[in-house]
Amino acid sequence: MGVRRKGNCVYVTDFGLSREYSTRTEETDDLPPKRPPLVGTTRYASIRGHLGQVQSQRDDLESLGYMIIYFIQGRLPWQGLKAHSTSEKYRLVMEKKMTLDPDELCSELP
Repeated sequence: MGVRRKGNCVYVTDFGLSREYSTRTEETDDLPPKRPPLVGTTRYASIRGHLGQVQSQRDDLESLGYMIIYFIQGRLPWQGLKAHSTSEKYRLVMEKKMTLDPDELCSELP
């Protein structure tokens, strides 16, 4: 939380998936990445995270976008989906994210 004039600011930092960033190309870059499990909160996970692809800065921006919409609207379109298992819930949330019309995502934004 901020202080004084910035008392109404919330600062969010998450280093859960952090790794060294490099612009150089290495021979190992051509190898297919290992499929990591979905890490983090399904609600805010990027589509690439759901697909088990290696995540990067663009995924952070996608997740941040989901968080901002959640803060403004109070919910996301994939909240409340009913599933019989965790893996089914992950699948349903991913499918909703991949097929969502952007107008539906931002329908209640001011």
